[in-house]
Parts: sequence; structure tokens; C-alpha cells
Amino acid sequence: MPLEMLKWSLILINNLLIYFYNKKEVGISQPLFYYLVIIYARLRRYYFFAIMILENKFSMY
Repeated sequence: MPLEMLKWSLILINNLLIYFYNKKEVGISQPLFYYLVIIYARLRRYYFFAIMILENKFSMY
């Protein structure tokens, strides 16, 4: 199920963000950190959008 995959990728990216934030190694993780933040924000938006559609709480009116 794509929604399940999306949920687990969100959890994975979230854990990666916490890991990189705690390491604070500016050399390697700085560009990767911001890249992951962007991906995480987009995935979250798609995830909650899909959940709203599936629960029929999203109306097109």
C-alpha cells in the first residue's frame, strides 16, 4: 500500500533528521540536512492530503 510506504518513509526521514541534528557535523550533513528537511515537508503534505481524501474529510466544493 502506497500510504503505508509513505508513512514509513516519513518515519525514516524524521529519524535521519534527528540523527543529523544531534550530530551537528557541519561538513557532511549540512547540505543533506536541508535536503532532507525539504523532502520531509513535501512528504508530510502529501501524506496528510492523502489521509484527508481517504477519510472523506476533504471536500471539493
